Amino acid sequence: MDAEQPDATEIQFRDIEIKSYSGWLGLFLHLIVVPAIGLLSFVLYALGAGGIALGVFLQILITIVWLIMCNSYVIINPNEAAVLQFFGKYVGSAKTEGFRWFVNPLYEKTKVIFRIRNFESAKLKVNDVNANPI
Repeated sequence: MDAEQPDATEIQFRDIEIKSYSGWLGLFLHLIVVPAIGLLSFVLYALGAGGIALGVFLQILITIVWLIMCNSYVIINPNEAAVLQFFGKYVGSAKTEGFRWFVNPLYEKTKVIFRIRNFESAKLKVNDVNANPI
């Protein structure tokens, strides 16, 4: 009845290109902007009683974000891709070469190499002990 239904052993896969940003932008945010916000929390702390709780909360939050962001970077070489998974579920793959940054640092990144690995040679001639071709 269902002649058009695919075989159960056939694997169907749809590649999803995920958006990644320049790693230099992420590095700028990581090393300049996030510590600047942390400095702002110290200013709020110095302002007095009203800003102490907010300043401490912001400092703890920014420190956690800063540490988690360290896992957001990947270098993708030519003929490579980074396959991204979020808690074991396929999210997508990034094929753009270079130093890349992902917004979600919880992605597990696995590199896949697209290089062709084959060795072609002419037909090998083999002789026995008496030098007769086999």
